[in-house]
Amino acid sequence: MNKRSRVMRTQRADQPGSAAAEEKLDPSTSNAELSRLAELDYKTTFDAWRQLVDIRFKLIALVPTGSMVGVAQVLPWPAYAAGMLFLCGITLYEIRNTQVHDALGKRLVQLDGEFANLESTPRPAGGGPFSTRPSGRLRLFGVFSVWHNRAIAIVYATSIAAWTWRLLASWRINIHFASNGRGLAALGAAIIWMMTYREIIRLSKKSD
Repeated sequence: MNKRSRVMRTQRADQPGSAAAEEKLDPSTSNAELSRLAELDYKTTFDAWRQLVDIRFKLIALVPTGSMVGVAQVLPWPAYAAGMLFLCGITLYEIRNTQVHDALGKRLVQLDGEFANLESTPRPAGGGPFSTRPSGRLRLFGVFSVWHNRAIAIVYATSIAAWTWRLLASWRINIHFASNGRGLAALGAAIIWMMTYREIIRLSKKSD
């Protein structure tokens, strides 16, 4: 076969309706490519989500431990103020991480659904590991909903309140209110706990 004949055959193969053109538009080939892209998206998203989970668990272990150690030390009040400010910064970081974590979780649920649509065989229970997660309707003592972000709020609010109590108890409040200075420090810590807890819960619900 000469060169001209090969070129003509190649051109005919590329025309609409030819076998080669139909092969390029084969739905199975398209689904395979979509499945590959979805798998890559899923892996990238899952790796980012897992990294945030690792950071969260490390912080939730270190923050209360470090707070209790710091509060137990006898230090000048500026040291307690610095510790509380450091913890406030970590809390802001965790709030933002929670927002990104929840967004990635929603994306993984969406990708679970896309995988189910691309697969020829339906999945059991209609989805993957993220789309079939429990809805989180458990209630502790029938009152408090069991929720990751609620646990985060309790840990961080308690840690900040502990630093607040230590700061107020060692500050000039004892000079002006010597008789009941520690009681006022405890009251201030309780107020800070409630404010911090409610604010973290509020921001967590906005990210849902």
